Amino acid sequence: MWTQSLLLLSVAAAALAASATEPKIIGGFPAEQGDTLHQVSIRFRVLDEKAFGRGHICGGSLINNRTVLTAAHCAVDLENGMRFPASTFRVVGGSVERMQMTENTVVVGVDKVFVHERFSTVTIANDIALMIVGGGGL
Repeated sequence: MWTQSLLLLSVAAAALAASATEPKIIGGFPAEQGDTLHQVSIRFRVLDEKAFGRGHICGGSLINNRTVLTAAHCAVDLENGMRFPASTFRVVGGSVERMQMTENTVVVGVDKVFVHERFSTVTIANDIALMIVGGGGL
């Protein structure tokens, strides 16, 4: 029994070590500034205000300059099913640098969040949401 447990533990440790050093994207290339203007970072506002980039929770895609398409699980507390208020979030775009502001970084608050009415926190079905950003948009 001990031998089997030790063998299983060794295999698991080797798998974890290998995955930690292997790249997550195979055959990709670094994005250049301006290549990903449709992509944004959705962040918990309070965490991000304390340390820029630390509030990142999800990505999103711009539909227009004020509407972001994202996943519903980003806007809902999966433990209790409660939707986070719009003021919980901010959206950051314009830069490929997640952890630092650049001259291209745009930061806006979120005015409204629309979660699919049939989103399930159990099955994660209908995992889609829209965020309407404030100000002049992105």
